[in-house]
Amino acid sequence: MWLSVGAMPFLLTIFLQNAFHWSAIKAGSYVIFYFLR
Repeated sequence: MWLSVGAMPFLLTIFLQNAFHWSAIKAGSYVIFYFLR
């Protein structure tokens, strides 16, 4: 379970890039702001 929790930021950026056709910069900044709020 902890492996999946640790991999979530990486998997979420890949998901956002594929599902919403976001760039790597946009997806990465979204994930950073999401986890730091």
